[in-house]
Amino acid sequence: MGARQIPWSKLLFPPLWLICILAIACAIALFQIFSRGMESSPAAYTVYTLSFYTLLVLSLTVGKNFPRWHSRVREIVYGNSYTRQYVTDAVFKTQINLACSLALDVLYTGVNILLAVFFSTNWFAVFAGYYAVLSCLRILLFQNLFRQRKRENPIRELKRARFCSGILLTVNLVLSALVMMMLYRPHDFGDMGVLIYVAALYTFSALAVSLTGLIRFRKYKSPVLSVSRMISLTASLVSLLILETAMLSQFGGEMPLSTQNIFIAATGAGISIVIIVTALYMILKTTRMLRRLSQ
Repeated sequence: MGARQIPWSKLLFPPLWLICILAIACAIALFQIFSRGMESSPAAYTVYTLSFYTLLVLSLTVGKNFPRWHSRVREIVYGNSYTRQYVTDAVFKTQINLACSLALDVLYTGVNILLAVFFSTNWFAVFAGYYAVLSCLRILLFQNLFRQRKRENPIRELKRARFCSGILLTVNLVLSALVMMMLYRPHDFGDMGVLIYVAALYTFSALAVSLTGLIRFRKYKSPVLSVSRMISLTASLVSLLILETAMLSQFGGEMPLSTQNIFIAATGAGISIVIIVTALYMILKTTRMLRRLSQ
């Protein structure tokens, strides 16, 4: 009886490499089905069934092996000095994140400047200004964190955090220009296809990470770390506005333009209020801390 159960167990729970191949094949097949309008074809129902089976088996396999995989990953992470420092050292982790974000912001600034000159449009000029402001903020914070390793005076750290919070208010100027252009000069993003779902996944993931990071880093009571998380939150919120505009452009064909403008204006106003409130909160907080240290 035991010998008869082996083939069934292998059929229901195939090796992990085979599950991964099936998942990739199902993803490609589903993309072909939806892109060609074959949702009701017999082949589509076969792919649906295989996709459900693959998802179920993959979920069970991950749930079964997750504790072992988690322990193995922890051993690898804590076994290396750099990865262990990245996980345990908040300042070092923020330095790495700021360096990566700064490199991307500088790249986006340069690319948008070239596109603004090449296409002679203000859209890319506004984006270039937005990424330039973020680049300046991250440069200032990165310099302060680098000096913090050398036990910099806390008063200078508070002043730098307050200065960056003040610069963060200028993001509202760029955001206002972006919203005005969306309202009075609607931009056609074209048919992005499956890329819009990838953009949505990235945007919501970045928003979730920035929110959790902002809450988690409060325990360190470092103004610079808090401002760095505020900048990440601001960037993710602006990305959310751009995503909303792209989705309205692609899926809001039957929605009146006035209704679309209401959604865009409301989202832009909400993001602007969040930026102003958080920036003013940090300015007031750092000012009070500076007064206490000077007494």
